[in-house]
Amino acid sequence: MGLAALSPSVIPDTSIFPALFGGVFPYMILLSLLLIIIWVFIDWKWMIVPCVSLILFWQPISQFWTFNRSIGHTTETISVGTFNLYGLKMLKLNHDDEMLEDLRKTLNTPKLDIICFQESNGFSNKILDDLL
Repeated sequence: MGLAALSPSVIPDTSIFPALFGGVFPYMILLSLLLIIIWVFIDWKWMIVPCVSLILFWQPISQFWTFNRSIGHTTETISVGTFNLYGLKMLKLNHDDEMLEDLRKTLNTPKLDIICFQESNGFSNKILDDLL
């Protein structure tokens, strides 16, 4: 469970092993809870092992599953837009200025609070700097 708890702080490019454990982290938590129940009926002294692991890794567990945290209610909404930048290079290379101008208007509308870009690279970032 320790490697799984450390997985958010490990960059997958450097070491993939802890990142793989991060995928099974919820199952490890459930397994620890199941072991507590099993050891209560079989030999209660062994129940301490999963209890200690849950206590030691309470911080990552509470980040994964939020317990009793109320964020309140609000009437405000957030608008989120997503844009795939894969074809942006072709627009620029084909000198499709009309389409780029439409894209500029869309990206600069005050309707979007958050814009998420997918498949960005150096070339598309340079084009985006010009558009924004």
